[in-house]
Amino acid sequence: MTQNKRIILNTIATYGRSMIGVLCGIFSTRWVLEALGQVDFGLYGLVGSLVIFVAFINIQFSTSIARYYAFAIGEAKVATDKNYALNETRSWFTVAVLIHLILPTILVGIGYPIGSYAITNGLLNIPSDRNDVCLWLWRFACLSCFVGMMSVPFQAMYTDKQYIVEVTSYNLLQTMIKTAFIYYMVCNPGDWLWGYGLVMFLVTIIPPLLICIRACFVFSECRLVFKALHEKWRIGKLGSFAFWQGTGGVGFIASHQLMSVIVNQYFGARITGSFSVSQTVAAESASLTGALQGAFAPAITTACGANDYEQMRNMAFRVCKIGTFLTLLFALPMVLEIDNLLLVWLKNPPPMTSELCIAVLIFMVIEKLSSGHITAVNATGKVAKFQTVRGLLRTSVAPLALILIWFTHSVVAMSI
Repeated sequence: MTQNKRIILNTIATYGRSMIGVLCGIFSTRWVLEALGQVDFGLYGLVGSLVIFVAFINIQFSTSIARYYAFAIGEAKVATDKNYALNETRSWFTVAVLIHLILPTILVGIGYPIGSYAITNGLLNIPSDRNDVCLWLWRFACLSCFVGMMSVPFQAMYTDKQYIVEVTSYNLLQTMIKTAFIYYMVCNPGDWLWGYGLVMFLVTIIPPLLICIRACFVFSECRLVFKALHEKWRIGKLGSFAFWQGTGGVGFIASHQLMSVIVNQYFGARITGSFSVSQTVAAESASLTGALQGAFAPAITTACGANDYEQMRNMAFRVCKIGTFLTLLFALPMVLEIDNLLLVWLKNPPPMTSELCIAVLIFMVIEKLSSGHITAVNATGKVAKFQTVRGLLRTSVAPLALILIWFTHSVVAMSI
């Protein structure tokens, strides 16, 4: 299969899965809100936001590993010594596995007691009768993060070898199981917060474990080369790339984890539920263009590794244009009919939900204008200055939110 055909197939598969995910997400969010209630729905979103920092670190290393995998695959295409090229990819895989066993152990080991203390000692705005349940949700979230981080080297190999259709099938099955269970909750009313957290935890960890097992059989690159463990320069390169990626992504934490905590502290659990709904809308919108970007990213990096810069630039421009169009296709109708859509979707949406959703959708459209260029910059590996400037600009989000709350006492002003 040619590269263009594989990209098209991967895009169709991931975009199709994303569309199904959006439809399931629209109904399941309404059902979750109905089954849990506005307060429990807000609490689930709040506890989940506490692990966004760990997920953020995971994303940075995932991007770093995917970049070096794809670059090595590109170099292998033009290499004369194919065995050397194969061992080079295996070496990057070995280092990635080491990092993703040590790093999640450290992060969860440090983060778990801090989160537990915040939940049980009143640092968060949580009703006293929900402390024990929220503590269990925190445990589920930490374990999910550990499994997710551990599986990153294997999932990155699937992506960079462009076996995206198989990964998509796992994600689709995961989405269908989640939706079916949520519908079951609605049909059987009760106190579902703990049970919902447990089922979401189990459904979340099973696909990554299956991917790890399958990757060992499918890809010859998924073999450990123990001598690579002594090549500290590889760890340095992965860590450096991830660090600079993280510098640029500090705004992600500010606009998600810190913003969620700020909303909870100043406006309470009901408005936190509104904020969680807006983040769900953002996630569903991003998934549509993420399918396109995910299909193109390994091809862009592989082209860079093979020194085919013309093809790399062409694909980057395509991601920008098509990605923005797809986001507008989703966002524009929602903005125009947001109140009616929320009534149909959630039946009884929490207060201020429509205003928060509009602000998030505007941000998503603007962000997609440069998505292809960001992928191309990452492919080159020269990200330090670019990500530093990006991080400094985005870090201002949380302080600005606090200032606007101080003067306006409005969650809408904070979200703009």
